[in-house]
Amino acid sequence: MGDYEAGTATFIGIIFGIVMFLFFGGVFIFVFVGFLATYLTREEDRSSSVGAIATLILAIILFIYNMIMGPEMPYWISSMLGVDMFSFVAGFLLTCFLAVCLGGLGGFLAVKVSCGGKTEQVG
Repeated sequence: MGDYEAGTATFIGIIFGIVMFLFFGGVFIFVFVGFLATYLTREEDRSSSVGAIATLILAIILFIYNMIMGPEMPYWISSMLGVDMFSFVAGFLLTCFLAVCLGGLGGFLAVKVSCGGKTEQVG
């Protein structure tokens, strides 16, 4: 369990996410980054929103990277493509939504794991 501020833990999670993206790819990375960023924060600052924010930032970075480094296509296919702002915006919003949900799930799992056997008695 780490003892980092939320910003530092988010940065560490994003770095690990970029490295994992180079080797693995897939949506598992978003859950892992959310888990890692939440697990590394201090106990009093720990919440699933830390993981959600970390994965949102990672998703924006990966969206921009994949927008610049497009897939290789034959010329006859790429010549038929045009600019479609609706699909671009819808893809960006869907990517952000899924990243926040998966990062929040990873953060929730980290909060539950870090609690361990600690339970508060009421009354």
